Amino acid sequence: YFHIDSFIFTHVLILACLTKITALYTILTKVMVINLETKLIEKNLSEYADAVDSPSGAPGGGSVASYVGSLAACLGKMYAYFSLEKKAFLALPEEQQEQFKIANAQLIQVKNNLLKGVDQDALAYDAVLAAYKLAKDDPQRVGKIQEALVLASEVPLETIKNSVEGLDCLAIMIPLGNARVVSDTAVAVTLFDSAIKSALLNLKINLNLLTDQKILQKYQEAYEKYSALEQNYPAKLWEEAVSRI
Repeated sequence: YFHIDSFIFTHVLILACLTKITALYTILTKVMVINLETKLIEKNLSEYADAVDSPSGAPGGGSVASYVGSLAACLGKMYAYFSLEKKAFLALPEEQQEQFKIANAQLIQVKNNLLKGVDQDALAYDAVLAAYKLAKDDPQRVGKIQEALVLASEVPLETIKNSVEGLDCLAIMIPLGNARVVSDTAVAVTLFDSAIKSALLNLKINLNLLTDQKILQKYQEAYEKYSALEQNYPAKLWEEAVSRI
């Protein structure tokens, strides 16, 4: 991999986002995993905490939500490690064992997607700031702000979708795995739920700022759908996990 100065890279990517340079955006978002994740994801825990504990505004709640969701996926994976070779698990019907293994494998992608969101949320925040800092008499300012807000809405929506997928995996795994470590799945459910609630807040903020009615409707419907799901689904899974302790 080649190196791109992080300052230049961030601002070129923001420019690509704001000017709809699709090919450049596609290339840079692929490179983003190399650069921006080095900036946040490859920090140690204390460094990341210090980055949040700063006046910069990014990483903020959206980035933290993605990271919390990734940890939930990790706990689900840990539950599997302590389940797959146990006699009780091996005594299950093959179909149930296979369902458990498939769900466990899906958690890998959930984890990776949410880890990417840690930096993508910070990038989206920077894009919005860059758009608002354009001269107020710039005729393109309003349009560029709206484009940046779409990016800033898409990131939390992806956090929500991936966290829901993580809950779906746990729904399969909780009743089949090792009861001695099932408490970790209850924690995982709690963390996925926190990630969803946090991302919903970020999405709601943007609903108040989007002006394109078609785009607004898309995110409004998503907000209402996942808000309704969050009311009951995580609690049901948490209770099922706790009942096995």
